[in-house]
Amino acid sequence: MKNIPIENIYYLLAYAWDKLLESKKIHIEGCAFQGEVNLLAFVLVKGVTHLLKRGFDRDYRVFEENTGFPRGKWDIQTTLKRGLLAQNSIHCEYTEMDHNLLHNQIIKTTLKRLICTEGLDKNIKKDIHQLYFRMGGIDQIDLSERLFRKIRLHRNNAFYGFLLNICELIYTNLLPTETTGHFQFRDFLQDENKMAVLFEAFVRNFYRIELSSTEYRSFQSEILKWDMQGLTPEDDKKLPQQKTDTTITYWDNRKIIIETKYYAQILKENYNSYKLSADNLRQITTYLDLCPQAFEGILIYVQTDSKLDMHYQRKGKKLRVYSLDLSQPWQAIHKDLISLLPA
Repeated sequence: MKNIPIENIYYLLAYAWDKLLESKKIHIEGCAFQGEVNLLAFVLVKGVTHLLKRGFDRDYRVFEENTGFPRGKWDIQTTLKRGLLAQNSIHCEYTEMDHNLLHNQIIKTTLKRLICTEGLDKNIKKDIHQLYFRMGGIDQIDLSERLFRKIRLHRNNAFYGFLLNICELIYTNLLPTETTGHFQFRDFLQDENKMAVLFEAFVRNFYRIELSSTEYRSFQSEILKWDMQGLTPEDDKKLPQQKTDTTITYWDNRKIIIETKYYAQILKENYNSYKLSADNLRQITTYLDLCPQAFEGILIYVQTDSKLDMHYQRKGKKLRVYSLDLSQPWQAIHKDLISLLPA
């Protein structure tokens, strides 16, 4: 796999997460650091700095205490049960605006983990230290994938969504080292399965954001029906799902089907020559057969070595096989993706 510049990784993530507007608040052009962990840490530092300037998110939280200076709601039953009156105290419940919310806790805990991560740029680590200590009153927590699903944001704090995506990517790729409390970052670009999902979302959201809605009606995955029917409902349920990566639909209902692939090697060796994957070709041609409105299919690979741009025709429908070079400047990637579609 070719080396992907830091700037392009950033764009891949921003489009894939559908956070392009939020990502534009953080500028990474001209950054001299290397490696994905430094990119993610740098973005998190800039994002948290932005939050500090506007103020961390707050919300009302319920507090309980035994106090001689009652406030809020008096809990008489608990007061009597605990014998607090003899101590000139009363049990109270009250609400206050507080920063110690789950999304702030996740960010602070992620900063702490980054401090203990090997290979982090020393200047970025210094900035993380300062930010961590400026998040006083916010607890550290034990992170889990489940916690990231519990976050509920709204329009006024949508920027948190982008930073929490960064935190989750850091969380899933930090591996503990032999030194207790220390971590090593796993290069997620080498994980073909994860990158395939990311690349698919990137391409779909890129077209949805960048193409005019006056010509195109929708950009989404589409479930296609088989051209056969089970003799019983149970037989029907056994048919595998046929789901496109991206179907671009014009206002006149014509469709382009796009399939994306992320492999370390595109062409497969076969009897001393290199061929396209038969499985990939069967998949997209099946989709074209099952979708009467589709007039073209595009199979997009991430370019690994030589450039591919091949054109085929089958049953009156076009098929293009193309490799996208993610190592080139972002403006060239943008131009290549736009020019892939018929004018």
